[in-house]
Amino acid sequence: MVLSERKIRWILFATMSLTVPVIWFLLMTGGFVPLASIVAAGFQNGIYALAAVVHLLVYCPIFYFLARAMARRLVVWPDRARSAGVIGWCVVMLGLTQLPIYQGPFGKFTNLYDATSCAMRGSRAC
Repeated sequence: MVLSERKIRWILFATMSLTVPVIWFLLMTGGFVPLASIVAAGFQNGIYALAAVVHLLVYCPIFYFLARAMARRLVVWPDRARSAGVIGWCVVMLGLTQLPIYQGPFGKFTNLYDATSCAMRGSRAC
């Protein structure tokens, strides 16, 4: 499979949106969760919807331009090396999900999945 610059860009953008921790502050809640978790929490509560929109407006362009810059550098590689580079970056970003760097709104968690479930269910779940 030949990866074009466009495919690489969107693969990296999606992976960043699902894994890269971003700062999330709203009133007294703060922590590091990925953009996708913030958006999911915004659908459940009207107060969080404003934070979700603000985060989308700030972080989507940042992730897009980072993914575009990475794709431009990867597209000049040979086909096999290009595929390996994209897979390597995705593995590194997915490896982030297992590190204890994510913080939901009410505490520190062992990985991304704990923080996301807390952010989506609210304070009673934590």
